This record gives sequence, C-alpha cells and structure tokens, in this order.
Amino acid sequence: MKKKIITLWMAVGVIPLGSMAQESWTLRQCIDYAISHNISVKQSENAAEQSNVDVNTAKWARLPNLNAGAEQSFNWGRTSRPVQDTVTKVYSSVYENASSRGTNFSLSTNVPLFTGFSIPNQYTLAKLNLKAATADLEKAKEDLAVNVASAYVQVLYNQELSKVAEEQVLLSKEQLSRIEKMNEVGKASPAEVAEARSRVAQDQMSAVQAKNNYQLSLLELTQLLELSTMEGFSIAAPDVQPKFEVLTPPDEIFLTAASNKQCNGSSVPVGRKQKQYKDCSKRILSQTIVKREFRYKLLFNHNKQLQQADGR
Repeated sequence: MKKKIITLWMAVGVIPLGSMAQESWTLRQCIDYAISHNISVKQSENAAEQSNVDVNTAKWARLPNLNAGAEQSFNWGRTSRPVQDTVTKVYSSVYENASSRGTNFSLSTNVPLFTGFSIPNQYTLAKLNLKAATADLEKAKEDLAVNVASAYVQVLYNQELSKVAEEQVLLSKEQLSRIEKMNEVGKASPAEVAEARSRVAQDQMSAVQAKNNYQLSLLELTQLLELSTMEGFSIAAPDVQPKFEVLTPPDEIFLTAASNKQCNGSSVPVGRKQKQYKDCSKRILSQTIVKREFRYKLLFNHNKQLQQADGR
C-alpha cells in the first residue's frame, strides 16, 4: 500500500511539471520572469532597500541615544605578606590564597544639541538617495523589459524565417521532381535538372542557417530569463491585429519622455551634490561651536578578598 501511494504521488507531481515545460511563454510571462530572477534587478532592489534604511536612520538621528552596560569580573590567585614571629621577632613570608570579584554598571546618553544643521541635510540627502535608487531600480526593470521584448521579437522573426526556408525547400523539391519528369519525356535538358538540384541544395543550406539563427535567438532569450536550459522552452506568437491610429503630437511625446524614469533619475544627482555641499559647509561651521554632551555613568564596584594562610 505504501508503494502504491508513493508511486501515485510521484505521478501526480510529474504531470504538472511536464505540462508546464511544454507550455508556450507569452511576452508578459517572459518579462515578469526575467524581472523576478535577474541578478542586476535584485541588486538594485537591495540598494533601494538600503537607501530606505538610511532614510529611517537619518530621520531619527536627532533623538538621544541611551547605552547601558554591566560587567562582572572574578580573580583568583596567591599572595605573600610578611609575618613577624612573636617569640623571635623575625619576619617571614606567608603565602595566602586570595580571590576578588568586581561588578561595574554603566549608563550613558548622548543628546545632539546643535550640529550645524547637519542632521536635516543628511536626512534630505538620504531621501534624494532613496529617490535615485528607486529611479535606478525602475530603469533597470525597463531596460530588462526592452531587452527581453527585443529578444522575443527576434525569436519570432527567426522562427518565421525558418518556416519560410523550409517551405522553400519543399517548393524546390517539387520543381526538381517536375523537371526530372519532363527530362524523362525529353522536354527538359540535363542542365536544367542539374540546376534544379543545385537550387534544392542551396535552399536546404539556407534552411539550416535559418534554423540555427532561430536556435541562437532562442538561446539568447533563455539567457536573459536566467533559465538553466532551453529544452522544452517555446514562445507563443501574439495575435496582433493592425490598428491605424492618428500620430501622437510632438508635445505629448516630449512630456512622456520627460516623465521617464531615466530622466528623473538623471536629475537627482544634481540635488544630491547641492545637499552634500550644504552639509559640508555646515560641518565646517559646526566645528567652531562647542558640542554639548550629557553623560551619566554609574559605577558600582564590589571587591571581596578571602585570605587563608597556608602555614608557610
């Protein structure tokens, strides 16, 4: 019974995988899969998350901090001390066991009173860095989507060329068969038969080249998708109906281009440099101002020694 259950579970698990492998990918599926598995996009996402953490850190930098600590120490050893004999009045060294222990408690806090407006500038700079990181992330996704779409279209183009080349081979073979039959009845010369055969060979070579180009373009697409193998991978040709629309006015094209993530990301470094310049000037000014720091430290020491003469 156990073997039957395991076999049934394996069969149920294998069937969906096979059906998924044979399923043709649409353009949207390719783009979504590439964005979710691309290493460069993941690095941009990590950079955006780090910038978000920096924004929160700079936002709460003006608040005081509080540090507390405790320390416990133990010491064991032997020590010598001079002892005078009550009878002979002679001093001798006596070794004794000694141990000590200590406990330290500390509590400190730092409050920034005036930093030359460095904290607000750092907060503004962190927000600009977050905006730039977000724009870079969107740009990375858009660039990857464009590359995937270009490779997808190239696969479709080479696939159609391969089909046309194969159909041309069939047509050339039909023409060769017709000319051979005409040669048998004396209506075609041997030169025409040889020419038809060379045409078939040329078309077969073109079909092989077209198929190789199709396989190479398919391999390039699988590499963009970060797939381990191209076996069982195929794409679905979109059902596109041609639509004739009025051309977009130039003003709308300019506004669309200006709102692009790449343009927005290029304008952010200018603001970042300005904030860095202001922050640097404020830091120079703040060096002439005495910084105030409140610190409270509580120390508690407890030492205890246990001595015992060993009779030496």
